Amino acid sequence: VPVPSELLNIHRVKIAGIRAGIRMFELVRDSYQGGNNPQLWPDLFYQTSIVKSAGVMELAMWQEIGLALQERGGLKETE
Repeated sequence: VPVPSELLNIHRVKIAGIRAGIRMFELVRDSYQGGNNPQLWPDLFYQTSIVKSAGVMELAMWQEIGLALQERGGLKETE
């Protein structure tokens, strides 16, 4: 199924945010299972910043798509 590149990029950003969230879960899980990770807090902060950046990027991409649609007169209605 052909997909516009803009939507593909949004999908990639969403995946990056999800992967960072999974990594955060793994870091906390491992620390509760007795793992001694001196990098726990820096790693959590790094993953949190990735999630935040992905959200900001996704919002900007959707706004760009919205502006492009406004310029073209919106979406065509289908019957």
